[in-house]
Amino acid sequence: MDFEDAARVAIENNMFSKPTGDQKIFKDQCAYCFKDPHFKDGLFINLKNYHAFCREHAEIYSNNTGNKLYVQFESTKVIIEERAEERIDGEPTSKMTKLTIEADPKYEFEDKYCVVIHPDYSQKFHDVESVVEIAEYEFANTKIKFYVFFFSAIKTIAKATSAERLALMSSSSNAWDADIKLITKHVDLVQHDNGKRLALSGWQCEEDGCGLSENLWLNLTDGAVRCGRSQFVAEGKKTEGNGHMQDYYAASGFPLVVKLGTISPNLDSVDVYSYDEDDAVIDPNLEKHLKHFGLDPSKLEKTAKSTIEMELDMNEKWEWAKCTEDGAVLEPIYGPGYTGLINTGSSCYMNSVLQALIQVDSFCERYGEVAIDTFLRCPIEDIHTDFNCQFSKVIRAMLSGDYSSEADPSHNSIKPLQFKRVAAGNHREFSTSKQQDVEEYIR
Repeated sequence: MDFEDAARVAIENNMFSKPTGDQKIFKDQCAYCFKDPHFKDGLFINLKNYHAFCREHAEIYSNNTGNKLYVQFESTKVIIEERAEERIDGEPTSKMTKLTIEADPKYEFEDKYCVVIHPDYSQKFHDVESVVEIAEYEFANTKIKFYVFFFSAIKTIAKATSAERLALMSSSSNAWDADIKLITKHVDLVQHDNGKRLALSGWQCEEDGCGLSENLWLNLTDGAVRCGRSQFVAEGKKTEGNGHMQDYYAASGFPLVVKLGTISPNLDSVDVYSYDEDDAVIDPNLEKHLKHFGLDPSKLEKTAKSTIEMELDMNEKWEWAKCTEDGAVLEPIYGPGYTGLINTGSSCYMNSVLQALIQVDSFCERYGEVAIDTFLRCPIEDIHTDFNCQFSKVIRAMLSGDYSSEADPSHNSIKPLQFKRVAAGNHREFSTSKQQDVEEYIR
């Protein structure tokens, strides 16, 4: 069966769901292991539910569920001679590339997307650019129709903020200590009925003599638009901003503001800050507060990174691997059972517990050897929040040796962020990235 026939059969058998505006896209990591888009073959994002799998686990998932349609997402590091012009204002670029901030070597990540159908992963639908032209015409035959479907899915996946990152952004007030974001005390904010209505784009700072068109914040009391303060996003680099909204708060006392470029139908990712609470907050009435000034989130697209996203970028790019025991002579060892765990904040207490537990045979048998059975019994929608699944994922990875290779050290070690979040739940201490006591944690 050729690709077009296989695609037609897959769509007719309900293996494709058109992505919606609030669709959760999992594209950072395989649901069953720690492989990511930088590994060989990348990730395969299922077009029925938009969960991601590595090649091995995509085959297992397809054989078990019958869902066979995937977008293959590969991200490759490419060394470049001259660094392309970087945006340092926190705004997304139009290209599907992500420039690093390290000075040497200079490289970028090149992202590639194509559609594949299980079990023949060698046949790929690459030609996504031409589909833009196809989509402009009335289409009557299935061939053109599924091309348009595929283009829509690839475009959504490429632009989307991953579900994993959204989960952290919606629950945490910052990326460094991961304090839980709280509901603002200004839920019933009194808004001025001054008739002000904002356009859906083209905003500028309203402070005399400023005119910045980025890093803009809307005051939810009276609709004033001012620029935010400048922030460091990398060594020696800062975002644009003159701090005029902070000055405006000091003069007016109006505390609740929202970053304009982050407004989209997904309200969980919108950046809301309360000056008198001195923190990022949740505004349950955000849609109402925005519509008061003519801004309908359903008609807006995200064009800027939130404050916590910029903090996450800095956190992820920091070279934690360079932090080792000063003066110690360490001999690295490799193979199954010798997988390193990356310290996410101050998670050494959790990592110590996990390294100790894999020395216990009963834990390895319960959570490592039968991990796939545990995954397949769990509905895919619940796998990212299920303790048994996340614990099995970590233990199986630590025992596998896949992330502890002397021959190819580029993918050594894992970062068990999801497990940390699931195990901690809403605990007031363990849900943060502060240092904790090992004995209290394991109890």
